[in-house]
Amino acid sequence: MPRAELVVDIVLATYNGGAFVAQLLSSISRQTYRNWRLVIRDDGSRDGTIEILRAFRDDHPERTVLLEDGLGNLGVRHNFALLARMTESNYVMFADQDDIWLPDKIEASLATMRAIDADGQTPVLVHSDLRVVDADGRLIAPSFWKYRALDPFGGSVFRRLLVQNTVTGCATMVNRALLDKSLPIPRAAIMHDWWMGLTAAAFGRIHPIACQTVLYRQHGGNSIGAQQWVARLLKEASRGVGHLREQIVRTQVQAQAFVEAHGSALPVEVSEQARQYALLGTLDPLRRRVRALRKRYAYSDAIRTLGFYLLM
Repeated sequence: MPRAELVVDIVLATYNGGAFVAQLLSSISRQTYRNWRLVIRDDGSRDGTIEILRAFRDDHPERTVLLEDGLGNLGVRHNFALLARMTESNYVMFADQDDIWLPDKIEASLATMRAIDADGQTPVLVHSDLRVVDADGRLIAPSFWKYRALDPFGGSVFRRLLVQNTVTGCATMVNRALLDKSLPIPRAAIMHDWWMGLTAAAFGRIHPIACQTVLYRQHGGNSIGAQQWVARLLKEASRGVGHLREQIVRTQVQAQAFVEAHGSALPVEVSEQARQYALLGTLDPLRRRVRALRKRYAYSDAIRTLGFYLLM
């Protein structure tokens, strides 16, 4: 395979994905943009996933790197982080084992990236909408953004990303400048895509693509699901106020880790937003809410924002 400047590396972290990963691999092999390289690491599957991956590697030896490092189960976040460090290309995408890529996913993402990434020095992240499907591939919702009541155009500002992730990793392409700036991803990061979204918002650009490029499969084994936002909110609420508050605290811990990771390199306004958000938990309830309102920390929708202020 020609290794030109515009080769696209695709990172795939797998774990017990035998039921669906062959469909993902097939959809990648049918991409209209042909200059791709797949970098895969299995996280200790016990269901035959590794045999499927090896067969694909054997069929596409010039396009596929399968890491078999014996490191055992690292978890999805650290598996993706390790793989990201193994990439070589100027442009990197992330694949989830149970999804199906639409044929022009790489082509559409790369066209947008190239239009934005003028000098290769500014961290850039582009991400698309998704179609939500069930375990058998039947359509649940034509737009993931509408299904989850997300506003990725308004949600790309740094202060909103402190509170709520609007970047879906399997619909994302990043440039080398962003990847270098994002790594290493610390343990306090909630997910790799959220961390890279924060980094892009702080130091560069995030550009949503208003089209769907992925069939985002929903089933019982998803690490991060796409349940309709009302159903998800009710499910989270059923686990108790303590659980919901714990989720908010995790975002504050992530904000503190972001400040510590980048220190004085952060733009002044971004640093202030992250520091103040991380410190909310140290204030009494009234001052905490007043500070959050003044800093305009909020979700994409009014209902979740209200819940955030009631529970913080």
